[in-house]
Amino acid sequence: MKKVKKIDYREMFSQKVAEDHRIGDDILLLDMFSLDSVHEYEFVSPGNTFLEVLEGQGSISVNGNRHAVNGHCLVVYFQGQFVRIDIEDRNSVQRAAVFSDRFMEELYHSSIKFSDIRTSMIENPVIPVDAPTSRRLDLYVRTMCEIAADAGNADSLACAKFETLSLFYGPLRKCFAPKKRSRSLRKPYLSSEFFSLLKVHFRKEHRLGFYSDMLNITDRYLYVCVMSTTGRAPSYWVDFYLMLEAKKLLMENELSINQIADRLGFSGPSQFGKFFRKHEGVSSGTFRNSCSK
Repeated sequence: MKKVKKIDYREMFSQKVAEDHRIGDDILLLDMFSLDSVHEYEFVSPGNTFLEVLEGQGSISVNGNRHAVNGHCLVVYFQGQFVRIDIEDRNSVQRAAVFSDRFMEELYHSSIKFSDIRTSMIENPVIPVDAPTSRRLDLYVRTMCEIAADAGNADSLACAKFETLSLFYGPLRKCFAPKKRSRSLRKPYLSSEFFSLLKVHFRKEHRLGFYSDMLNITDRYLYVCVMSTTGRAPSYWVDFYLMLEAKKLLMENELSINQIADRLGFSGPSQFGKFFRKHEGVSSGTFRNSCSK
C-alpha cells in the first residue's frame, strides 16, 4: 500500500493552542500556521480544513486532483480527503480553521445553500481572497475567539454556527456561486462524492456496487470516474481506507483481532487476516507485536 501520513492537528497543537482558540472538539483556530515536515507527504485530512495562504506559488492535490495556488487565497479540504500541499514558501500560510464533521453537518441543516457551496469547494478547493473578503475573515477570527473565550456561554456552539454562516461563508458565497456542471466536471464531482460516501461507510460496505448505487451510476462508470481523477481504481481506495483503519486499531491495542475484524465488516478473523497479510505482507498479530516493541 502507498504510504500516507496521518496528521492529528489537535495533538500537534495541543501545547500551542490557547483555550480561546477552541470551541469544544468542533472548532480549532490556528494562528501562525506553517507547513512543517509532516506536510511534505500526502496525508489524510483529519478535519474540514481552511488554510489561508498569504503569498507564494505552488499547488495542492486533493484526492488526486491537482489545483494551482497563486498569491493570497484560501485552500479548502474536507475530512477524509487525501491531500498533498506543495507551496514554495512553507511559512506563507498564516492561519487555519478546522471544523469537525458534526459542526459541518449542523451547517448543512441550517442552510440549504451551504450544500451547494460545499459542492463548489470540492470542485475547486482554491479560492482567491480579495481585500474585502480578507477583512471579513479577520472579523470572523476575532469573533470566534471571543466566543471561545467566554467559557460560561452554554450556547457557544450555536453562536459559532451563526457567525460561521454570516461572517465566514457569507463573503465566500460570491466565490462559490453554484454553476451548471459541464460534462468535464462530472467525473471529478462523482469521484469526490465517492470519497465522501467511502469515508462514512467503508467499515461495513466493501462492495463497489453499494457506492455506485448510492451515486446512481454503474460500477463501470464509477471505475472510470475514480480512475480518471486519482489514477487508482475504487477498489484500491476501499482497501486503502480499511488498511489505514486496521493499522490504527492494531496500534491502539484496545480491541482484539476478532473485534477489529467485526468492526471493519469482515465475516471473521480468518478473512480479515488474509486481507491484512495480502496488503501488508505480515499477519495482523505480527504487525501488532512490532508496534508494541
